[in-house]
Amino acid sequence: MVCKEQKKSLITLFKQAKLHIFTIHYNLVNKIREIEKLNNLRNVIFDKIIPLLGTILLMAHAFFSSWDRSIGKILYNSFLIVWVIGGYYKQSFLLLKKYRAFVFMVAFMLILALGILWSSNPRYGKSVLCRYGYLLLIPVFVPIINKNNSKYVAFALMGGLFLILINSYLIRFNVIHQENPYLYPAFKISYQDVSFYLGVLVVGFLYFALHFFEKKQNIKVFFSLVLILPTFYQLISIYMQGRGALISMLVAIVVLFIAKYPKNKKKVIPLVFLFIVLVSWLALSYSPMVKKRFANIYPNIIQMQKGNYITSLGFRWSFFDVGTSIIAKNPFWGIGTGEHKKAFNKLVQNYKGGIYSSIPKRERTYHFHNDYIEIAVQIGLIGLLLYILTMYSLISILKESTFFPLVIAILTMFWVNGLSDVMLVHRVIVYFLAVFLALAISEVRIKNKKYH
Repeated sequence: MVCKEQKKSLITLFKQAKLHIFTIHYNLVNKIREIEKLNNLRNVIFDKIIPLLGTILLMAHAFFSSWDRSIGKILYNSFLIVWVIGGYYKQSFLLLKKYRAFVFMVAFMLILALGILWSSNPRYGKSVLCRYGYLLLIPVFVPIINKNNSKYVAFALMGGLFLILINSYLIRFNVIHQENPYLYPAFKISYQDVSFYLGVLVVGFLYFALHFFEKKQNIKVFFSLVLILPTFYQLISIYMQGRGALISMLVAIVVLFIAKYPKNKKKVIPLVFLFIVLVSWLALSYSPMVKKRFANIYPNIIQMQKGNYITSLGFRWSFFDVGTSIIAKNPFWGIGTGEHKKAFNKLVQNYKGGIYSSIPKRERTYHFHNDYIEIAVQIGLIGLLLYILTMYSLISILKESTFFPLVIAILTMFWVNGLSDVMLVHRVIVYFLAVFLALAISEVRIKNKKYH
C-alpha cells in the first residue's frame, strides 16, 4: 500500500513538474515571440521607416531649400532629428576619420565659435556662426544618400532650380509682379541667389550637352543646348544687377572644358576662348543691363581717382582697403566672429584721413563683399587657411566622381563669386551646395561600395 501511495505521489509530482516545465516553456516561447515582434518592429522602424523619412526630408530639402529660407530651416531641424534617431550621426563621425576635408571643416567651425569669445557682439557672432555652420550639412547628408535614393535627391535638386527658372519667366511676362529689383518675388531670395542659380543651370546644361555629344545622343545634345539659351538670356537680362555671376560663370566654363578634356588642353583652350568671346559679345550686345553695369566700371575708377567713393566700385574698394588693414593689424586670430560690421563703421571714419567717411551709413555693409576678407577679418589668417584647406581637401575626394568636371566648375563659380560677394552668408546657396556636394561625395562612395 505504501509503495502504491508513494508511486502515486511520485506520478503526481512528475505531472506537476511537467506542467511547470510546460508553463515555463510556454511563457518563455511567448516572451521570445514578443521580443521578436519588438525586434521586427524595431527593424521596420530603423531599417525602413526612418531611412524612408530621411530620404523624403532630404528630397524636400533639395527641392525647397534652394529658394525658400524659412522652409529650409524647418527641414534642416527636422532632418537633424532623423539624423540623430536613425543613428546616422555615427556614420557622419566615421567620415571625419576617413576624410580630412571634414576635419578641416569642423576645425574651421570651432575657430568661428571660439571667435565669439573675443567679439564685442556675441549675438551677431552666433548668427554668423549659424550661417557658416550650414556647411556642416555636407557630412550630415552623406550617410542618408545611397544607391537607391541618390537619383531621386538629384532630381529634386534640379527640380528646385527649374522652378526658379520658370518663375523668372513668369516675372518677365508680368504674371508675377516684381516690386523690389533686389528681392525675388514669392521666394524672397536676393538677385545674387537667382543669378548664381541661373549660372549653375547654364554650366550644367553645357556639361550635359558635352556628355551627350560624346555618346552621340544628338537629340539630348539639342535639348541641352536649347535649354542653355533661355537660361542665359534670363541671366544677362533682368538678373544682372551683379557682374560677379556672369564673370564667375565664364571662369567656370573654362574650368569645365579643361576638366572635361584634360588631355586636349592645347585644342580646347582656344575653342573655350572663342566661346567666351562669343558669350561676352552676346551679353554686351543684347543686354542693356550688362552693358550698363560694365560701362560704369571706367567712370567709377575716374570718380575714385577724384576721391569720390560713393559708387559701386568705390564701395567695394573701401571694403577691400579697410578689410585688409584690419587683417594686417590682427593677422592670426582676427577681431572676433561678428565683430566685422562694427569694426568697419568705427575705422572708416578716420581711415587715411577719412577718405571713405563720405560713404552714407545706409551703404555701410554688414559684410565686406568678399568671402576671404570677411573670414580673415573675423578669425584671422588661421581661419582663412582652414577654409581653404577644407575646399582643397573636398577636391581630392571629388576627383574620383564621374561628374568631377561639373562639380569643380560649380565650385569654381562659388569661389570666384566669393571675390565680389559673401557667398557663405547666402543661406540658400549654402543649402544648395551642401546637397550638391553630398550627392557628389556619395556617388564616389557608392562607386567604391563604401556607403554602408
